[in-house]
Amino acid sequence: MAVNFPGPWQVDIHYVVDGYEHTQKLNLDVETVVTVGMPFDEIEINTRAAGTVFLDAAIDAWETLQLPRFSDTAAFTGADLYFCQENSFNRFWYSSYGMSGVGTHAQPYSKANETIHTYRTQEGGIMKLVWEECPIAFFAKVSLAAGTLYEGTTRDFVLSDDNWILARDTSWPIAPLHLLYGQNEAIFKKRYR
Repeated sequence: MAVNFPGPWQVDIHYVVDGYEHTQKLNLDVETVVTVGMPFDEIEINTRAAGTVFLDAAIDAWETLQLPRFSDTAAFTGADLYFCQENSFNRFWYSSYGMSGVGTHAQPYSKANETIHTYRTQEGGIMKLVWEECPIAFFAKVSLAAGTLYEGTTRDFVLSDDNWILARDTSWPIAPLHLLYGQNEAIFKKRYR
């Protein structure tokens, strides 16, 4: 089995749900020659359609797309950009960005749950996107097409030409597979033990 290392670049998006910090790690490809401390609004990243978008705009749009997924106990706090050493799990920090969005979902969050999207990639691999402690409180594995409105808008973005998020095999997602709702055991232990 091939080992898919992170990168070539990775952005960590930080959010807090009722006092617990979570991080969503997203792979991307940077077009700009980046120097340490360079602001996100000067860093261009590649999109699926061979275009570019500035990293601050990409992160702001992703945050806006995700706010309906979270209750008002969730808040985005920032993002960090890392360069990933080739064929390694080593990462090197390059820049940070402030975020302040608060969730807009009407239902309260569900402690220790997680939501996972899976996609088939151009190279035949699997891409996974994970969110922790959203309002959905049941366990299921369904077609990604069967999800809620915000699952559909996320899926549509990930499959669009505007997408900037790469799979770990460094290819683009091409087909939705599954939507999984479940429980994260590590968060469960933090919350209840």
